[in-house]
Amino acid sequence: RGAYLYVDVIPRGSSKVDVEFGPAIGARFNKRRHIHDDVVELLPKTKTAIEAGGFAGIGISGLTNPYDRLGFRVDVLHDIGNAHESTVISPNVEFSTPVSRSTYIGLNAGMEFVSNKYADYYYSITPADSLASGLPVFDADGGMKNWKVGVLVNQSLSGDLLHGFSIFGTGQYSHLQGDFKRSPIVSDRGSASQWLAAAGLAYTW
Repeated sequence: RGAYLYVDVIPRGSSKVDVEFGPAIGARFNKRRHIHDDVVELLPKTKTAIEAGGFAGIGISGLTNPYDRLGFRVDVLHDIGNAHESTVISPNVEFSTPVSRSTYIGLNAGMEFVSNKYADYYYSITPADSLASGLPVFDADGGMKNWKVGVLVNQSLSGDLLHGFSIFGTGQYSHLQGDFKRSPIVSDRGSASQWLAAAGLAYTW
């Protein structure tokens, strides 16, 4: 899932309800590098966070057809390096289904909850930061960082989702909340609304 590896250690059976649980590890690339903003570029650089932890969830299949799946999952990840050095909790809901023999769609929504330590590392402006950049001093508190919604569409090139090549596209919209939206980095120099889009090629066998 993105820059994170999830390993579900519970085998999936034939039941319509399945439980998923296991470890997860990945990287958070929220570092201030290659910034196209003359003011934010004056702030101290942040490091890549290496986050490890786990996830647990439940999935229900067969709601609209035999091949769909509605899943609820919670990720708990902690920075094991020396970046934000705190824990991120992310509840998520996902629904996926084929709409034909050759087309598959997935919808997802989620939130991120973070600590004061995370908020300070990425969003606070210290007096020294203010002196260097001209941005006002700001002490960010933790809490709900953002909510997000996304969609994925996969189209088989062979005419059958079960084998061969396919092309896919995905898009996500996220919106910052609370102090994360009010931080001068966002309110003065950026935007609380963020878009992400990607496309790719897949092969199924």
